[in-house]
Amino acid sequence: MEYTIVELPERRIVGPTIRTSNSAPDCAEKIGGVWQSFMSDGMAESVPNASVEPYACYGLYYDYDMADESYAMMVGCESAQGALPEEMEELVIPAGTYAKFTVHGDCVNTVIKAWDEIWAMEDLAAKRAWTVDFEAYPPSEDQNDTDIDLYIAIKA
Repeated sequence: MEYTIVELPERRIVGPTIRTSNSAPDCAEKIGGVWQSFMSDGMAESVPNASVEPYACYGLYYDYDMADESYAMMVGCESAQGALPEEMEELVIPAGTYAKFTVHGDCVNTVIKAWDEIWAMEDLAAKRAWTVDFEAYPPSEDQNDTDIDLYIAIKA
């Protein structure tokens, strides 16, 4: 899987969070559940001052704990300063250097496959900063046939 190295500005993301690990038996259900809540239960529309350019929504992975391989996960929208809706938090994606992967396909299976490949990349693992990694979804009418960018924070 190929990637490019990019420099990104910081972004403020607002959304609900969960904590899980790749080895947890309910990992997929937890991640799917937070996406479902955000996209289908009206949470996305409640983010104040939400921006949909260049991306309509994000899936963030952060607060990694290597001892038990757990991490926090947030689904959200980029937002200017404003009050936080109930049941949501904010996280700033730090400005920095990222490995950017672009995949094309559906927003579930294509992304799961991409993460499996990224986790298996030993050369990338040594470069990872383990701060905030994220999926970025551009506005799209067809979430089953779209480009999705994945960004992995790497050491400068």
